[in-house]
Amino acid sequence: MDIPARPALPPSLASSPLRPDGLGPDSPSGSRRFRHNPVVRAVLMAVLVLGLMQLCAAVASRSGSSDAWLIVLMVVGAVLGYLIMARAVDGRRRPFELDPGRWSGVLWGLLLGVALFTVCFGILLLTGVYRITGTDTAGPWLVPALTMGLMAGVVEEILLRAGLHRLVEQGLGTWGSAVVSGTLFGLLHLVNPDGSLWGAIAIALEAGLSFALLYTLTRSLWVVMGLHAAWNLTQGMLFGAVVSGSGGNELGLLVSEPVGPDWLSGGSFGPEASPVTVAVMLVWTVGLAVLLVRRRLVVAPIWERRRRSASARDTAPQAEPSYLTP
Repeated sequence: MDIPARPALPPSLASSPLRPDGLGPDSPSGSRRFRHNPVVRAVLMAVLVLGLMQLCAAVASRSGSSDAWLIVLMVVGAVLGYLIMARAVDGRRRPFELDPGRWSGVLWGLLLGVALFTVCFGILLLTGVYRITGTDTAGPWLVPALTMGLMAGVVEEILLRAGLHRLVEQGLGTWGSAVVSGTLFGLLHLVNPDGSLWGAIAIALEAGLSFALLYTLTRSLWVVMGLHAAWNLTQGMLFGAVVSGSGGNELGLLVSEPVGPDWLSGGSFGPEASPVTVAVMLVWTVGLAVLLVRRRLVVAPIWERRRRSASARDTAPQAEPSYLTP
């Protein structure tokens, strides 16, 4: 009986198999040099990315650039910092996760972001937790769109997925790294005007974990950047809901408001703090985890990789000794 072939992912979504050392294709070689230490690389990445962002912001401010150009230049600085990091520190001439040939992954990410949030918000609308009260087409769209889409989608994914998650994964493995990067991603939202502990936990569960696992599955920054940007834009710019406790109502094509209890609607934090959104996204996250296991793309913790390596050496066939005398 023939076994059906496993359906292939599109090239822009497909990751390469794990390397012989058990790491993903976006990791530098297993060098023991000081600069290849994951902690050192994490610090260097933060310095490069944030430093170049601030440099670009300073240049834009001195030249009298508009707010829109300021955001664009800061994003350019973040991307440039990451590329310098990949080339000069990691020693990777062409980063797999940001390979220009895989750019169409951003389109898949945009589709995923729109679909996932629409499902979550659609349930809230159908159950009467939210309602749409009208439309609004007369607002300044450019800067809010760039802030929620370009800035959040690109910069946060570079720092938290291609940065923190990718580097911590080399030590703690995929599952441990997803927990670490997802938790930090949630905690960062505590500083928002209407941030709350439950809102941070909800973000960590629904977005932090799923973004990390989607990155691991595809090894594509294009995909997760597109998903993150589309999630924010669909929430704030399309449905007019509050994004991540950012304060007040977002400017959206549709005007919506919560009418259910705060614990169910998410209250002032927005629909991301709704248990409905958390539940839907956890189902999605479990699906990603299953795909990772089935495709054998889960990176084991470093102690497990070392144990397997030692076991492989011990069980390797040994050459039989020769008893012939010269």
